[in-house]
Amino acid sequence: MEEGYRKYSKKAKSFIIPLWPMEPSVIVPQSSIKWLIRQRDDVISFKAAIMDRTQSHWTFMSDHILEHDSHRDVIVRYLSKKLAPLTPPMSDELSACFEQYWGLDTKGWKDVLVFDDMMKMVARASNRVFNKEVCRNETFFYHDVMVSQYIAINAFLIRAAPPFIRPAFARLLQIPLIYHHHQCTKRLLPIVKQRLADIGRKRQDDNFSYEEPNEFLSWLVSDAYDRNDPFDLDPTMITYRMLVMNFAAIHPASITITNVLFNLYSSAPEKGFVEGIREEATRILAEGNGTFTKAGLDKMIRTDSAIRESLRYSSLTSKGLDRTVIAKEGITMEDGLFLPQGTKVGTALFSIHRDDSFYPHAHEYDAFRFSRPLEEAKQDLSVVEAALELKDIPQNTPLTQTSDTFLEFGHGRHACPGRFFTSAQLKLLVANMVLNYDVKLLATRPANTWIADYGIPPRKATLQVRRRKTQSEV
Repeated sequence: MEEGYRKYSKKAKSFIIPLWPMEPSVIVPQSSIKWLIRQRDDVISFKAAIMDRTQSHWTFMSDHILEHDSHRDVIVRYLSKKLAPLTPPMSDELSACFEQYWGLDTKGWKDVLVFDDMMKMVARASNRVFNKEVCRNETFFYHDVMVSQYIAINAFLIRAAPPFIRPAFARLLQIPLIYHHHQCTKRLLPIVKQRLADIGRKRQDDNFSYEEPNEFLSWLVSDAYDRNDPFDLDPTMITYRMLVMNFAAIHPASITITNVLFNLYSSAPEKGFVEGIREEATRILAEGNGTFTKAGLDKMIRTDSAIRESLRYSSLTSKGLDRTVIAKEGITMEDGLFLPQGTKVGTALFSIHRDDSFYPHAHEYDAFRFSRPLEEAKQDLSVVEAALELKDIPQNTPLTQTSDTFLEFGHGRHACPGRFFTSAQLKLLVANMVLNYDVKLLATRPANTWIADYGIPPRKATLQVRRRKTQSEV
């Protein structure tokens, strides 16, 4: 991929790469990204590409979930707009997670498996928002995490299999996935049925005393009633959709926060990354009277920058903006290249993120790359000048902002709608950790492993952690 990027993409040319286990893909240059994301969905399809990447027919238990992705509308209409009241309880859940998994010992150091612990914490924090009733059900979220892992693993293995054995192979791989899926469904389905009954009754009887919980499950049920879609009103289908949401929330966020921790704690201490984030988190927590709020998270530009930089430096995939040509007549690109029906299309995400022409010293992790310009500009202005000339101060580039040079959340109309929720969750994870734990620095960063176009963090690598003393204990 890197060789093709340097040889062709930098000259505004496309190239074809055989990324096992996927079919060969046309990698369009960075200069053609604006063209790619403008194309109609009935010509070049984002949905078809995602269904292929996830092998949703075999992993999501129903093609309907992605073919009719109503959950995406619910994310846009509700989740992204209701983060303010959800931020404090999500922070509380993460505090409880750290205490349970990393402990309260202020004297001895403890080895922790970073990736495993992050999966558990992300699962619990996500379900505090999705449905509080299961977020601390140890049995549920164990199987929930296993479902997420098997979806990712099975999708990869099914795509690697020759087409003629794929159906039989997929059914074999489904056995453990179906088991864990059933265990989750057994615990979630009764809750879904109760929500359907309560919300449905409230819509028919204004005198019925019922306060709809501020949670994703209730929004999903209300949306299904609004659309009056019998398929989406089926409690089993709602349960399946909830588990797909869990996969979308847990898997990428767990990988991301694992990379953030290894990048931060393998950085030279004189760079002051951890201390700078800790100072910021302490200040924002004090401004919130001991509570992290949505408004406070928005001010945490160092933490935001450290996460965005980690996504840039430790990309989750080498290929981004996946699309599949579905128009029977194909399509011709700006440069005259014809793409027939069935062509897989994407761009060299990792190489763009590591391009020095877009990011100076791109092969270095610089946690404050995106926050430093704003902080330095403010330092150069007096209080009066800052008030009068705020428009001239460089603006922060937040984690959630996509562009044709930052593609981890996609770009354009199909950019990940859940990125605002993920951003809040990741900031809370980092803030809770730096405030409450000391972590021994690493001499070298444990290396990620590349399998096809997936960047896998070191799953068995550990960090040594110790609970920080409170002010009264010092």
